[in-house]
Amino acid sequence: GADGVELPISSGHSLECYVSSLFNLRDDEYNGSPEQRAELVVRMLKEARDLVGPDFLIGLQPTLDETIIGG
Repeated sequence: GADGVELPISSGHSLECYVSSLFNLRDDEYNGSPEQRAELVVRMLKEARDLVGPDFLIGLQPTLDETIIGG
């Protein structure tokens, strides 16, 4: 019965670890440029949209400025 969901990409949640240049230490296609680091999140959003349809709200709560040195 929910109208939507919000995915946290902040505050140390797991998705932030993919998009952060400080925490993402992978050596595959999900690391490198900001676009590469965001690729997993983009894929997840596309899959979620396909599953729930166009009328279900999907929000993101991103960290826009990491306050950790090196982030």
